Amino acid sequence: MKRSLYLLPLMAATALSLSLAACDDNKDNQVPADQATIEQPATTETPAPEAATEAAPAQTMMAASSATAYATAEGATTGAVFLTIQNTGTADAKLVGASSDASSSVEIHETYTDPATGTTEMRTVVPVDIAAGQTLEMRPDGYHLMLLGLNKTLVEGETLSLTLRFQNAPDVVIPVTITAPGGTDSSAATTTHDHDAMTAPTTEAPAATEEVTPTPSVDETSAMPSSNDATSGSVTADAPATDAPAADETVE
Repeated sequence: MKRSLYLLPLMAATALSLSLAACDDNKDNQVPADQATIEQPATTETPAPEAATEAAPAQTMMAASSATAYATAEGATTGAVFLTIQNTGTADAKLVGASSDASSSVEIHETYTDPATGTTEMRTVVPVDIAAGQTLEMRPDGYHLMLLGLNKTLVEGETLSLTLRFQNAPDVVIPVTITAPGGTDSSAATTTHDHDAMTAPTTEAPAATEEVTPTPSVDETSAMPSSNDATSGSVTADAPATDAPAADETVE
């Protein structure tokens, strides 16, 4: 009995020591408030911006309007077409040819003044450059299209079909209205076109924006009007001089 009384205080002291030790351990594990780590919410990464879209390649967009041809006399073999061609695209274009249901062939011609002689002449031109955003006016005193080998008479009020061919753009098909030639003498627009007097085709043509305003030659009056108003597609051709009769020669 006495032995049990001695053991009770010892057991109580042991239990108290264990409790204090446990408290000290908990105290050591506590983090001071000023050193506490605040857990940050997860952030979503912003994707890098996509690379800029590459610029669209330059394109040619061709359009034609105001196409007219002069009426011809029965049996005529040539005619002329005047029109406006626009390059509404962002790339330069080249007019390289044309065709029509009214003729066996179509040529691109240019009226120009020979700097050496000062005379007005005609020449075939392939190609014709039309810069992006520019307009080519085809008229009697500059570029125009010649219908060669007509398969029918061009009658005022009727139409024919014309196809324009470009090096780097789709073909353009346009109806051509046949109109009366200017002036009172319509036969001036139906005379024979002299190809022998023309120069050889050029490999490089002036740009479409360059003004070409020489006086046309009589050789190409087969499709030219009789007034010189370029906006109406007309031109005046001087009548050929007639030879005066030779004076009688006196022989002694």
